[in-house]
Amino acid sequence: MTAKIDTWESTMSREETQALMDAADIEFAKGDEDAAYAILEKIPLAPELAMCLATQAGIGSEALKKSGLNLKDAEVEYGTDWLERL
Repeated sequence: MTAKIDTWESTMSREETQALMDAADIEFAKGDEDAAYAILEKIPLAPELAMCLATQAGIGSEALKKSGLNLKDAEVEYGTDWLERL
């Protein structure tokens, strides 16, 4: 069973997200995983996932800050200083 998601809540548009995913697919197809992952890091993490990585997955807030992952959506949801408050 699959579910269709009819809403989009992100600081990045669907079109921008899809363009990054397409670009990453091209890099994967060429065998350049490093380039593909560098592109995927630009897509904002869902706030809940970012919080889980910071608090439950053993990564921690400092490592998440330094990871290069896009945390804009989490900053909108939790505030710009959310990692400092953990």
